[in-house]
Parts: sequence; structure tokens; C-alpha cells
Amino acid sequence: IIFGNSIFILRLSSIIISLIGLTALSLIAKNIFKLRNWWLTPLIFLVSPCWFFHARIAFDSTICIGFLAIFSYCYLSYRCISSRWAIATICTFFLTFYSHNASQIIMPLLGLSLFIFDFKYHWQNRRQLIIQGITTIFTK
Repeated sequence: IIFGNSIFILRLSSIIISLIGLTALSLIAKNIFKLRNWWLTPLIFLVSPCWFFHARIAFDSTICIGFLAIFSYCYLSYRCISSRWAIATICTFFLTFYSHNASQIIMPLLGLSLFIFDFKYHWQNRRQLIIQGITTIFTK
């Protein structure tokens, strides 16, 4: 709305979110899994014809996958680095949830699964979990 309706802006926004998602995947490989060859992660996606095709024509699935990568990085950072990533995790959860119709089914199932499997960790950080709950209430 700010920049008007143009195919350039549509493609540009898709490319920017895709690149941020690729950066998030690279950071997962580097910071979470501590891989030596973390820099290969974006290269594999960039040479993939499917990723190039979808990012160029600005399908909404590319935006969904980009947001899902960002959510994955935020959640893994919350889980492995610091509980301060809780707010970023919940915000990227909702960005992913609203980015595509299929993610409105996938994200609640993923969120419930992560909550159940990591319940012990969440219980140890219940103060941060309360903040997440309050954030969730105000974002709806």
C-alpha cells in the first residue's frame, strides 16, 4: 500500500523475505549446530531451481517458508541459547501462521508438538512462558 501496486515490489518483498529466511537457516547451521561449513547452506538453496523459481515469481509459499525458517531459528535460539528469544519466537510464529493458508494448519500442530516435547524446558522457564502467553493474548 505504501509503495503502490507493482510486480517489482511484489517480487522484491518475496526476495527479501527469502534472503532473510536463508540467513536464518545459515545461522541455525552456524550457531545452533556449530557446523564448520555453515556457509554452504544458502548456496545449496540458491542453486536449487525450485527455490529460484518460486522466489522469482513471488509465490506466497516462498514467504511462508522464509518465515518458517526465521521461526525455526528463533525457537532453536530460545531452546539452546537463551530464553530471551521467547518473544521473537512467538512473533515469528504468528508471521508464519498468517503468511499462507496451509501454515494455518501446520503452525498450530507444530506449536503444540514443540510445547509437548519440550514441556520440561518450558516448565523450567515458566516466567518466560507467562510472558509468551500474555504476548499471545495481545497479538490475537
